[in-house]
Amino acid sequence: MRLRHVLNIGLVLLSLVPCPSFAGSVTLHPELEESDGNDMVETWVDASYRYHALAVSRWLHAAEGAETMTRADFDRFARPYLTGTFLTARYTWVDERTGAAHSRMYHAASGPEQPWVPGTVSPPGSAFVSYFESSQGLVHATLGSDEGSSVIHTSLPGERNPDTHRADAEIRMLRSLERDMRDATAGRRGRLDIYVSTKVCDSCEIAIQRFAADRDVDIHIRALSRDPESDIRRAFKRRRKELIDNLQCDLALRNVPSSTRSGSSSPEPFDDSSRSAAFAAGCSGLSVY
Repeated sequence: MRLRHVLNIGLVLLSLVPCPSFAGSVTLHPELEESDGNDMVETWVDASYRYHALAVSRWLHAAEGAETMTRADFDRFARPYLTGTFLTARYTWVDERTGAAHSRMYHAASGPEQPWVPGTVSPPGSAFVSYFESSQGLVHATLGSDEGSSVIHTSLPGERNPDTHRADAEIRMLRSLERDMRDATAGRRGRLDIYVSTKVCDSCEIAIQRFAADRDVDIHIRALSRDPESDIRRAFKRRRKELIDNLQCDLALRNVPSSTRSGSSSPEPFDDSSRSAAFAAGCSGLSVY
């Protein structure tokens, strides 16, 4: 009895000692309802959105016949950029050999690998991936090959398409980080901070939990509020719409009748001589290029 009593006291005292978080943990932080001027969620989500939107803007600008798209065709083309999920993930780790700290950024988006355009538009000769900004330490997250990857999506109950979540932004980001770990571009046992435009779905949460456990990575997830009436959701929706609207306007200006042009066969976006046509198309006067 005396030994059991001593052991019980020891367990109580041990429970009061603060312990570091266990490696391989996943922490879901409260959704951000409004900007407080200090939170990084909004900043990093916007960074990923602009990264993807500007790439597709450059790609479409180089496509032959893009200016002839109907409004319905343009709306279909733009839908993934108005409704998709965008995230930035920052992975940090310490080199076990040198003790030096390192980090890599991953921008990811949900949706198709290649933008949709109607048959009347000829895509550029260069691959879509070449239109993304390239810089050291910044990764355009892609799915890559399924072969050899342990990052898989899960089909959720009630979903008709078993591949509904195959191209989710979170899956793309994890696949890219997995490849970097595989070729030693990134180290193991680090920390992954995910800033995402909406709550992570159950399928992606399962993939994230597996990745954390398999790779011994601590993961923190911070998302914008899903509430459509929240200040931060309204602001993000407005910024997305403004950029896409101005892309459509730039295309409209490429198709301005020659009589409205100032002697140039290809006026600069929102040239004064074409401004009336731009306003007729609903443009604000801001170019995305």
